Amino acid sequence: MRAGLVFAPIPCRESNRNSQNMIVTAIALDREGRRHIVGIEGVGTESYISWYSFLVSLRNRCLSGVELVISDDHLGLMKVVKQVFS
Repeated sequence: MRAGLVFAPIPCRESNRNSQNMIVTAIALDREGRRHIVGIEGVGTESYISWYSFLVSLRNRCLSGVELVISDDHLGLMKVVKQVFS
């Protein structure tokens, strides 16, 4: 699937308190504009290493042709996107 990706980190709560754990998601948009969830993973922190692991797993499952990335301004994520999908 050639895609644009939306990365949405979702904060987690444990025992009614905010936690450092995150759920990271990747949502692909196909050429017709339909959304497809292509990845969900629990990570300890939103870091370079966690993003790298997540994106390599997407690439290894044949995600290619990423043409657009939408995310917050997380420097680690943008660095990894260039490394994994360039």
